[in-house]
Amino acid sequence: MSKKNGIPTKDSLFDLFMTFLYQMLNTNALKWKIDADDLSGAIPLLTAWKTCWAICLNKNTITKVDTQNKNAAKAALESYTRPVIQKNIYLNKNMIASDITACGLAPHSTSKTHAGKPGTVPANGVKHGTGNSVIATYRQTTGEAGTSKRGKPDGVGSIQTAIFVGPVPPVDPEDYPKTVIATKSPYTINFAPAQSGQKAWLVSRWISTDHTPGDWNSPISITIN
Repeated sequence: MSKKNGIPTKDSLFDLFMTFLYQMLNTNALKWKIDADDLSGAIPLLTAWKTCWAICLNKNTITKVDTQNKNAAKAALESYTRPVIQKNIYLNKNMIASDITACGLAPHSTSKTHAGKPGTVPANGVKHGTGNSVIATYRQTTGEAGTSKRGKPDGVGSIQTAIFVGPVPPVDPEDYPKTVIATKSPYTINFAPAQSGQKAWLVSRWISTDHTPGDWNSPISITIN
């Protein structure tokens, strides 16, 4: 089965995978402590995909526009799901290998050639976005080996950012109540209007291509608009 980062590329298999994946995550949300916002955010994207895919199943009436809409819906759902898988499955301490397999994914790699733990920490920046959002950026620290001074180091696939809203953040980033995963810089973090005027703290770490987290960097803060 052809896959891209664990997600099938063939439309029929993609549909089965996405349907089963989100069924498993919703069914086991409490047990595995899946982020409810991540699950609710997937609903409109999954609905759009299924609507477009159903139209394209009728080969007698399908049009070029139908195919374009289907491909766009597929790309949007896949783009959203990749960080959901990273955060809620591969970085989830409440899941074991058999749970990951049950979701239709391969467990953590045990190969001797795996990327391993990143040896550095990211340098972060943050500024105000539109409304109550902030725009976060990441880059490699000065002198860090890798592909680009503004990109991720070799062997790193994404960055995980933990978020805390309040005057004083927890000492351990693992105690921050929310995290997001990003693969490109910059990335947007949204806050509720009720959080306006409060201080938001962000602390980040690299995640290797085989889902191994690195060390957390030092927290930075910004006041939410």
